[in-house]
Amino acid sequence: MFGFVYASALKDFMRPARLIVWFFIAVTVFGMGLVWRQLTGDTPLNIQAGQLADILVYRVLALAAAIFATMVVSQDVEQKTIVYSLTRVVPRKSMLLARSLAATTCIAIVSWLSCIAGVLAILGPSGLATPGFWIDMGVMALGACAYASLFIFVSLLMNRAMIVCLLFAFGWESFVPRMPGDLYYLSISTYLKGLAAHPQPEKEGGIQAALTGQSVETLVPQIPSLIVLVAIIGVMVTLSGLWFQRFEYSPREDAE
Repeated sequence: MFGFVYASALKDFMRPARLIVWFFIAVTVFGMGLVWRQLTGDTPLNIQAGQLADILVYRVLALAAAIFATMVVSQDVEQKTIVYSLTRVVPRKSMLLARSLAATTCIAIVSWLSCIAGVLAILGPSGLATPGFWIDMGVMALGACAYASLFIFVSLLMNRAMIVCLLFAFGWESFVPRMPGDLYYLSISTYLKGLAAHPQPEKEGGIQAALTGQSVETLVPQIPSLIVLVAIIGVMVTLSGLWFQRFEYSPREDAE
């Protein structure tokens, strides 16, 4: 039954109309990658690819997480099918885990599409064989789990959670890592970039510094980054399971 719920949710989340949007986003990433390569022509290509991932591809990851993760429960609430979902023979925690796993799968897939597009734009087909590309693919899979677990928990706490998640993805995650002090420790993107450990240019300044914030952003070492990301996933999944098991959910009357 777990597999059935997972497959059903995955099929629902990956409707062709939705996939077309993410393919368009990947094409946009490819086009912006070509522009980035022209703007930073004096920078080594491997550094260009890392910068494009930092400023754009990981933003797509956060965007996808905000959209798919909030569909795990909120979609049933808004479509008034939550009562039917909760009366299935599948235990609540299993249903939530299956749908969460389906959402995480979708987040990873659409993020990988943008990652591939960015690498092709900067490095060409040979870039798909570089270690940095495969490290990014792995980091984004872990990032999909981290963002999804956090956003799913947020969606269990409040209505219209997507607004909050989008503000976190594009507001908090954009500015907090560059702020002075220790606030950057409160950003998931800080640990994703620390784990990816993209090579940095020897000289600071120019358009790269303006867009990437390399002169003020601090990178956390890889091992602590991995530990924190795994801890976030574990804590958020546990809290989500306990909360979903305990509290009742009913259809929203203002959804129409």
